[in-house]
Amino acid sequence: MRSRTRVSGILVLALVLGIGPAKAQPPVAGDMAAANALYSAQRYAEAAAAYQAVLAADPSYGEAHFFLANALDNQYRPSRRGEPGNDRLLEAARDHYTTASDLLVGPDQMVVLKRTLQYLAAIYSRDKLNQPDQAEPVVRRLIALDPADPGSYFALVKIYEDAGKIEDAEEILRQAQAASPDKTEVWLASAQFYNRTGEFDRAMESFQRITQIEPTNPQHVYQMAVSYEEKVRKDFTVKPPQVAEYLTKALQAVDKALELRPDYFEALTYKNLILRQQARFEADPDTQRLLIEQANALQRQAIAVRDAQMRGTPRP
Repeated sequence: MRSRTRVSGILVLALVLGIGPAKAQPPVAGDMAAANALYSAQRYAEAAAAYQAVLAADPSYGEAHFFLANALDNQYRPSRRGEPGNDRLLEAARDHYTTASDLLVGPDQMVVLKRTLQYLAAIYSRDKLNQPDQAEPVVRRLIALDPADPGSYFALVKIYEDAGKIEDAEEILRQAQAASPDKTEVWLASAQFYNRTGEFDRAMESFQRITQIEPTNPQHVYQMAVSYEEKVRKDFTVKPPQVAEYLTKALQAVDKALELRPDYFEALTYKNLILRQQARFEADPDTQRLLIEQANALQRQAIAVRDAQMRGTPRP
């Protein structure tokens, strides 16, 4: 079932566009308003029939093609994939999204055009028509329409990555970085991409860019600490010298997080884990014992902070 979030987003779009008597040509104004009312009530089958009536009178009405496509799209059920009637809903939705994308050319129609292209690209996804190669030109058009929107680049990265075209995916990621160098979501996506492709150090470089963009946000440096500690704990191919380097960087990152937010429960807990990891790789018994003592103290502090936060009292 479609979420209310998506539906409400479409309704807001309809209001922004002023779809109805004010925008429609007079012969179809009443019909468009009636179709919109059915759509707003999530009566998608009836709305689709109403939009078809609008288009019978005015086939060039781009917004009507968009809303008809979405009414059909909303009726599709992935659990019934393979049933001819259910699959035809997607095919018809694809056709009307495509027609809408050709008709929506005015400057005042760019918002709905962008939404149309987003849904058209989604129609080609694996859980729908499963034709990712058809989505590529649609997403490239989205990028050309709004080069500052990182989401379109991410969609194309996924298409290439799913097809095993890692170099092409990375090139699109670099384009996103160049287009929006100060957006944290670009560098977070970059970090995730490099983690998936086994380039841990490049992922950490991306995280470093995030901390430069938002230097006072403790969550970013905390996430760096988590990444370094998990790399040591989960990747048994990491050599001892690199283990020491990663744990040192993890400790530096978590200390920065705690400097920014001293009552950061998760960071206190993770610093405890990092110290225990250092103790695990420490050869000197005295140093090892000191690290464990520090970890135990941090564990107690973390519990005290958590309990104080749960009671709503100042941290100890």
